[in-house]
Amino acid sequence: MQTESMMHLSTEGIEEQYRLSNWVQYITNFVGKGPDPFKPAEVVHSQPIGKGEFEGNLESGSLGSLQLSRLRVSPHRFRRSLNAPTSFAATPILLVVQLNGVTCLKSSGAKEYLEPGSAFIFDTRNTFEISNDEYSDQLVVAIPRKSLSVANGFFNTLGHKLCNDHGLTKLLYGMLSESIFNYDSLNLDSKISLGQSVLQLLPNILDQGTVEDIELLGTSTDITTQAVKNYIEQHLDDPLLTIERIAEANNCSVRTIHRLFKHSEVGSVGHYIWDRRLRAAARKLIDPGFSHCSITDIAFSWGFSSSAHFSRCFKVSYGMTPRAYRNAELLMKCKNA
Repeated sequence: MQTESMMHLSTEGIEEQYRLSNWVQYITNFVGKGPDPFKPAEVVHSQPIGKGEFEGNLESGSLGSLQLSRLRVSPHRFRRSLNAPTSFAATPILLVVQLNGVTCLKSSGAKEYLEPGSAFIFDTRNTFEISNDEYSDQLVVAIPRKSLSVANGFFNTLGHKLCNDHGLTKLLYGMLSESIFNYDSLNLDSKISLGQSVLQLLPNILDQGTVEDIELLGTSTDITTQAVKNYIEQHLDDPLLTIERIAEANNCSVRTIHRLFKHSEVGSVGHYIWDRRLRAAARKLIDPGFSHCSITDIAFSWGFSSSAHFSRCFKVSYGMTPRAYRNAELLMKCKNA
């Protein structure tokens, strides 16, 4: 079966003043793999870092719906932004695997460094900048957004760094490396199958906690935690309040929410929510304005779906049942009257 060969592009033989502009075209047309209607909205800028002639070599080929490229390039800075509203579905997801050199990725005030053997997956709908102060060798996979099945809000952070010591991640690295080095010897069906295997493997890697979320720099953890707490407080009485909703409302991942509360006094975001609900219910139990409300009504008004569950949680926290707590407060008020 006939199949396409690996495409090879290089700045070698191009006049020095045109090398960077040609390199930008290579990246835009083949590495980013954005659809044609999307390209006019792109504003791309690149500049060399340090002295010496700019050199870039690109190998690229498709694995089904994926575009796999290898970039070997001298020190430079590459920046891409959008100058017009663009369909969310048009922007691809990029997976970068660093082979040699160190690359810095910046986006939305955040940055992450990729060392040899590390990988990073990020969303290109945001303005981003990639720079390397030394010769860099990396693999880049352009993934159509609709092809990658991940939870809503997954790319609300800068991106996700893959843990390179995990078995599944090592398997992914091996598949991509073998694909690029043996591309011309693979038939079309094999290339499509490899692309499908990558798409099946990635969600498992991302779902099994083998990633590290990269948060926005310049935003302290305390401020972020307080914003999350404010949102929880505003929706405390909503029985449908979930960690996923909290993460989406605060433009971060579920993993980030869990990490914010990891070292808190209550131990987890779930415990924090129930603790705040119990405190609100306790205040309502002894408020004269709600003396006509039953304990079950008060429990339900603060997100509890079972009065028995509410009573058990309340007794653990307050050392007595909700009824005993309410009666004790009433007795105290009568004595002080």
